[in-house]
Amino acid sequence: MKDCFCGCGRRIPRFPLDLRGLNERGREMSDRLAWALDLNIASVPKDTEPTIHRAVEAGADRTEWMKEGFVLVAELRDAMHGVKDADSIPESPSERWQAEGQYLEFLAVSKSRLPPLSAWLKGHPEAGRELARDSSTPTRSRTPNP
Repeated sequence: MKDCFCGCGRRIPRFPLDLRGLNERGREMSDRLAWALDLNIASVPKDTEPTIHRAVEAGADRTEWMKEGFVLVAELRDAMHGVKDADSIPESPSERWQAEGQYLEFLAVSKSRLPPLSAWLKGHPEAGRELARDSSTPTRSRTPNP
């Protein structure tokens, strides 16, 4: 068995197979988000001041990419924890998000000589787990507690 990508200690069974795929997607996305934040490639969604980031083209704002990443990671984490139905999480939004993240990584490495995600993870192996654990869950924050 594998453990949940957020580091909560939950064991992920082999079956159903889709849970393992969701878990792997969550791990990859939370690692990429942590990498982008640490290297100042994109700003935190709560930042109100526009900033110029080292790895973006012509001042393109990547705040929306960050916001979407936090939402997607929270949804994947909720699916792994049984809060959401795993079948309700579509793959295509995270595929698009990952593709844009890979492009940002290409820009960061080729233009700014920043470390690629794989090299960065060697020095920060728990960063993605910490980010996934701490990510706010948008669906919960909109629902008042009884």
